[in-house]
Amino acid sequence: MWNKITNPLSSIKRHITSILGSRTSDSPSCKKILKNINTNIAKSRDTSRGNRGEIEGNPFWAHTSSSESVNKMTELQWYSGKELSVLKAKILRNKTISKFNVNPKIIKKLGSIKFNWINQGDVGGCSFACISNICQLANIPISWDISYLKTSSGFKSVYTNTFECDDEGYNEWISVISSDFCKKIPDFNKTLVKIQYVPIKIRGGVHNKNIGDGLDKEKYGQAVFDYIINLLDTGHVIGIPFLQHFITIIGHNGSQFLFLGSFGKKYDYGGLHIMRSEFSQVLVGDALNSCIFAKL
Repeated sequence: MWNKITNPLSSIKRHITSILGSRTSDSPSCKKILKNINTNIAKSRDTSRGNRGEIEGNPFWAHTSSSESVNKMTELQWYSGKELSVLKAKILRNKTISKFNVNPKIIKKLGSIKFNWINQGDVGGCSFACISNICQLANIPISWDISYLKTSSGFKSVYTNTFECDDEGYNEWISVISSDFCKKIPDFNKTLVKIQYVPIKIRGGVHNKNIGDGLDKEKYGQAVFDYIINLLDTGHVIGIPFLQHFITIIGHNGSQFLFLGSFGKKYDYGGLHIMRSEFSQVLVGDALNSCIFAKL
């Protein structure tokens, strides 16, 4: 594998030409896209009083609960254990999907031998893995060869060595997009223009009035959860930062989200994660500060 990716940058440049071509030559710059996003954020602020911030003691927020509580929840949600055989992973994946509302287009993609099951390994690039998953599910052009991301060594070569992106991680979409992706990934604007960003908690804990106007914290948390479900039901794939991890949401069962993982297809539920059944919808919604999504 290392021989194949000794010079991934040249391959990435060829990939840009072959996939993007001249179709997106008139795409706005990252700077212009981010300016428009910031303008929309200003317009979406809920000006109501007394309903800002987060629910005190929410175990999914580090700054409203103890780090120990959050770490415990993180371990419960993401690190469920040993590697599965290929056959067992496939059986478990199909069984899991059958219990959730998942768009047929996603099911078809996941069942294809052409689908790239991303494995970020020990690299702190879950945001890059998440946006890569969204792009391949929604057929969005990208300027990197996603096939390299199927192995932890390939992921590291592209994310850390070629793009020199941050290995420490972020906890909000605009931060990673503006600080890393737009500055370091070639032609990222051509990808970003196809993706929608929605703030859920605007700086200072202000709610987004387009999700819920004038609601108290608990009702707003539920409104956020319902907002994500509605996006799924209307044919979108979604990326969120949740429990110290950026993750792709591909389905739901009304009370739980189904996530597409980024540690290969043989971990957890065959490359998937199920939101813990004991997790409160209100508290999960309250813990989300932003999301990105794209139409399938």
